[in-house]
This record gives sequence, structure tokens and C-alpha cells, in this order.
Amino acid sequence: MMALGAGVANAQIIGPQDPDDPQVDSPWQAGTCKADPPPPNQCSVATPELFYEEAAGHPPKGFTQFIVNTEDGPLPGTKVPIGDLKTIRVDLPVGLTVNPQATPQCDLGPESEESPDSANCDPSTQVGVSEVTATHTDTGVTVTVPPVPVYNVVPKQGEPARFGFSVAGSDVFLEADVAWENDFHEYFTIHVHKISLPALGEKARVAKNRLVFDGMAGDGTFITTPTTCLGGAPPATAGSPFEHVYSTWLRADSYQEEDPNFPNGSNYVESKIPPGTSPKNCDDIPFDPSIAVDPGTADTDSPSGASVTVTLPEIKNLTKDEKSKATSHVRSARVALPQGMGLNPSAANGLVACTDEQFNKGKRVAIACPADSRVGTVAVNSPPLPDGSLTGSVFVGKPLSADPDSGNLYRIFVSAESARYDISARLVGNVRANPQTGQLTTIFDGEVLSGGPGSVPLKGLPQVPFRTFQLKFNGGPKAPLTSPPTCGPNTTTSTMTPWSSAVGQVPPGGDEGPSTDPPATPSSAFSLSKLPGGAPCPKTLGARPFSPAFAASTSNPQGGAFTELTVDVARNDGQQELKGVDVFLPPGHTAKLAGVTYCPESA
Repeated sequence: MMALGAGVANAQIIGPQDPDDPQVDSPWQAGTCKADPPPPNQCSVATPELFYEEAAGHPPKGFTQFIVNTEDGPLPGTKVPIGDLKTIRVDLPVGLTVNPQATPQCDLGPESEESPDSANCDPSTQVGVSEVTATHTDTGVTVTVPPVPVYNVVPKQGEPARFGFSVAGSDVFLEADVAWENDFHEYFTIHVHKISLPALGEKARVAKNRLVFDGMAGDGTFITTPTTCLGGAPPATAGSPFEHVYSTWLRADSYQEEDPNFPNGSNYVESKIPPGTSPKNCDDIPFDPSIAVDPGTADTDSPSGASVTVTLPEIKNLTKDEKSKATSHVRSARVALPQGMGLNPSAANGLVACTDEQFNKGKRVAIACPADSRVGTVAVNSPPLPDGSLTGSVFVGKPLSADPDSGNLYRIFVSAESARYDISARLVGNVRANPQTGQLTTIFDGEVLSGGPGSVPLKGLPQVPFRTFQLKFNGGPKAPLTSPPTCGPNTTTSTMTPWSSAVGQVPPGGDEGPSTDPPATPSSAFSLSKLPGGAPCPKTLGARPFSPAFAASTSNPQGGAFTELTVDVARNDGQQELKGVDVFLPPGHTAKLAGVTYCPESA
């Protein structure tokens, strides 16, 4: 604990500390543990053997502990906290997941007007305990309150999760949020109220708090560690670009030194994982995605309101075995639609593109894409939220290239949102069209994500769990896709890379280390049953009918006069494609080119 001395102005109420030299009494500690014995053997940097090192696992315990800085008290030899804690912000490591759906939730009413205590919350909603130590400012007497239960509470509007406990006549809530504007790490904001204890009266100040979650609460999946094995923290990997990636960060202010911009501008305090430890055993993290494509029609070569669904099996820790694993998060995905399933030219009529500035990816502001750029919907089911919570739209993105194979001529913007839980997951998909075959391949590989001070520039999709991810494109004559030209089977292939394979990855510009977990390659096939209009479905491309329509007309019926000439060539759905058209005008029907300006090659 840091003694700052009486009268120090603008003192940081918790920390700073040297994250590379953690001590058992460091102002800020956090981590996941195999167990948390009673003092003096509690899980801490002094007991690294208790640190939980299983990647994608469910740790038995997860703890945070802060100690408020002190100054000399009014009596000789006494120390008192330098102020009254007001607000605390805790940022978790990227990929560490807290699942409020693992247990039932305590409903305290729409405004949480009831206290989160045993009188109002069922024992099944308890997810941990909190122990508070307070000090009397006049005498320096310190009292530790017996641990109180922490409950999983129904979150308020705009919160994905909420946890609460009642201590010393004060209700304390951990208000969860997700940094969806950058790397999607989870964080908690805690508003601390002044406390009153019978032994200390109203002159009590919070001196210390230790909160311990049951990582296997409920169905065993309350806490899940990141699904990566990027290494440890110093001194084992000093200088590694990943030495901060598993750190937990704290910011705090006090009533005496209130920061109106909190947490912006406040000093970070870092708690690294214990020296010599690191997440391990990424090789046995499950990763078995599946994919399904529904063309939305039984007809060949027709407008297709297709849907594409990716499913990841959810693995619940029913036995509460600390060795059990969650499925890996998806780092990148490439989906190749069946050959012949192409873009529908009719969709272009009235279609406009959404710009990157309108999509506002990376900004915590509303999407402003035009309504006429919307070509479908998205629905995502993620275990930490009730099913059906995340829904949204698919937009056509503004082209950034003229090369169809670049992935930047055709782009889709995907946004899965929830106003209830204040989440807006925004992804950019690059669609490559093979110049020879026309086959479409959509690529979601994310981008370099950077959030708080502990983030590292890792390239990939957000490290968040999902159960199903479905894109459904508009149907009708202006559907953006067309069904394949033959019965099939028409096969969709994919390549999906897990985050568990990001072993030895380095920031952009360096070489990525070897992967120990190969990509998954799920595929699926569908068949069509008939031609448009009901004729039997062709088995081959050459078996399709070919009877294009042709019409020609002039605007002036007078002979030997100038006239407009209109030529119409039509190919109905299900017909073979036109390879070429030769038009022979009637004898004497000629064109006058004199005075016509030629289009230059440069244009």
C-alpha cells in the first residue's frame, strides 16, 4: 500500500504501481484462480501456483482487489485512506467473457429500487462474494466487514450485465458494458457510496475491497478465459508485444478529487498475470463450426433471397470440471458460394451504396446508411445475451476498387445491434468475384483492433462468443443474389480460422508464428428442383433451354428519313446465357456517322 503523506493534493486514490514488480499488497490486483484459500494464502501474485492457466477454460475463481492509498492519520502511527472512493472502472482482458446467462438473475425492479441482498435475491442468483475493509478517519481504526453475497442482477436498459451486493447500508452495483467501438473487451463501472458502520459511524472510508466471483456458477460457464495462448508477462517474456494483453486495468477517482471527465484522462493501474504464468493448452480448444445455405427458392437461375448460417456448438460445463473448454472464438471466415450463384443485375435498380463514413465503424455513434443500401438482415445469438437479442441490417458498401477479385469492388456492411443491451457489432465483408467463373467468396477477417492501453494490434474478428450467425438477403425480383443454373447439388465451402491458432502472432509488418490449430473447413450443399415456370430442372448447363427474345423497331415510319433504332434482346430466367449477338439490319437501312464524335480510348 502506498503512503502518500498528509496534505498531498490531486493524489491518485489507487496506485500507481509497478506492474512488473507486483507485491501481495499492491494497490490493484486481479486474476483467475484454481482456488482462493483463506488468508494468508489467498490467490495473489504471491501464490502463482494458484493462477488458472487454461485457455478457453472456466476458472473456479476470478478476483479483483484494490487497496486505497493512505496518508498519516490524526493519531501518531495511524494511517487513513486519502479520500472517499467515488467511481471505479475495471477493464477486463480482451477475450475474457463473463456470462450473465449462466445463472438465474435477481429482479430488483425496473430501477433496482430493492437491495441486492438475501432478502430480495434467490441463492441461485449468487455469483460471488465481496469483502470490504473500512477505516475511521479520526482514529485510524480499521474494520473488515464479513463477506457478503454478490448477485447476478437483471440489468438496466443499456447494460449487457449487472451485478450487485449490499454492504454497510450501501447498495453497490457493477454496471457492465462492452467496448464494441474497438476491441470488444468487457468492462465494469462501479459507483461507490459513502458507507456507515456501527463500529466506525459515518466517518468510515473504504480502505480495501476484495471481490471473488465463482467462475463456475450456474451451468459452469460464468467466466471463460480468452481462447488465445499468446504468452506470459515479464519477466518470462519481457519485451513481448503481448505482455499486456492479459492484464486487467483499473481507473478510479474520489469525492475529494472528483474528475468530471471520468474515466477519460484518468490514470490507468495495470495488474498483469503473475510472472512466469501464461494461458496454455490452445491445442485442445474445441472448434467445430458448421455452415448452412438456404437459397430461398426451388427454381434455378432466379432471384434468391438466400440465407447463410454459421453455427458454433455451445459447450456447457455441466460437470464443473476446471479442465473443460469453451469453443474457440472465430478469428476469420471465408465463405465461397456455389459456382453459378451470382449477383442479380436487377438488384442494381434503385440501389445506393453506404459509405464508410455513414457506417461509422469504430465510432460509438448511430449508423447513417441510406435505406436503399439495405440488402438483408443479420441475427446473432451470443451465449452472454438472451437469444434473439442481436439483430440488424446488411448494407451494400461503397466500392473502393474496380477490380472484382480485390474484394473492394463488392463490399457488405453488417451490423448486429441491441438497444436493450447497448451493443452494436459492426463488421465489413469483402466479396470477391472470380473474373473467370464469377464465383463469389465473402471474407470476414476483421482488422487491426486497438482499444485501451493493454490492447495489442491483433488482426481478426472480435474475440467474442457466438452460437449462431445468420445473414439473410432480401428476396423478390430485386434480390441481390441469383440461384445456381442447375439442380445441383450446389456446394458452399468455407475456411474458418479460430483465435486459438493465433500462437506467436505479431503485429502487422512482422511474421506470424506457426499455427497449432488448423482452420476448419465446413461445407454444405443444397439442390434445386425446377426451372422458373415449373419445367424439369436441368442436370447440366448445356441442358438448359435457349430461346432468347428479339425485337427491333424505328421511331419514324417514313422511308429514306432519319430515325431512331431500338433493338431489344431478352433472356428469361433459366435460359442459357448469351455469348454473343449479331444484328443484321434490313437492306438499305444505314447509319450516318459523319459528325459523330468518337469516344477516346482514355475514357
